[in-house]
Amino acid sequence: MANEPSMVRRHSRLSDGGMMERRHSQPKMRRGPLPQVVVRNFIAEVEPNILRAWLKIFDPEYRFHITSDQFCMGMERAGYAGDVYLLFQRLDTDNSGKLTLDEIDEDAAKLCLTFKQWCVASFESPLDMVYRLSRGKDYLSEEDFKLRCRLFDWKDGQEEWLWKGVALHNEEYVRPEMLKWMALGKEEHREKEELKKLAMKVHAVKIRERQMLAQAAGEQVHKYEMAKAVKALCWPGEFRILWKALDKDP
Repeated sequence: MANEPSMVRRHSRLSDGGMMERRHSQPKMRRGPLPQVVVRNFIAEVEPNILRAWLKIFDPEYRFHITSDQFCMGMERAGYAGDVYLLFQRLDTDNSGKLTLDEIDEDAAKLCLTFKQWCVASFESPLDMVYRLSRGKDYLSEEDFKLRCRLFDWKDGQEEWLWKGVALHNEEYVRPEMLKWMALGKEEHREKEELKKLAMKVHAVKIRERQMLAQAAGEQVHKYEMAKAVKALCWPGEFRILWKALDKDP
């Protein structure tokens, strides 16, 4: 009987150890694929070119950011059978309620944004872009696009890949009215430039105000010192008239 407690303790230790061994021997739960991979794999089945897929399914205006509604409706229209809302939550790690192309494919997003900025900076309008790249025609072919982009200082290549986004529905030719994203980009660019000009004007006004305040502060200090001196000398006249006569500034 005296040995019973030690036997119980030993049995308890063995039992605990056995439980620990069983817990460690259990296979770890496998996590599913990353949500970015899920989206890339799914839209690749719809359209192998990720730029064209992104634009056709989610973002026809080339904004490169979409809302949760745009994402969910786009995935459902494309035939995704999973939980689109849960998928969006997994993608939206910053809880912004928006999704950008770089959260799906960072390299593709960088190239697309660079191309859009180049178009906006290089051409006055969709008509100007088509006219200049097509050598004076009112439509743009894939051949002209691939050959002539570099003549207008496009340096990042991938013209064949980018054409898939320009000719969004696999058109043989692209006309100016099909480049609405370019017109929107120009409008956004103009708005940003106007805001920059306004900010510069506001900044200039603030600088001028500070200069005037500094001058005024210096003048007040000078007046104060002069008033003290006049008072000490018991000047009988009106200080304002004296100051006006002594002040050299008009």
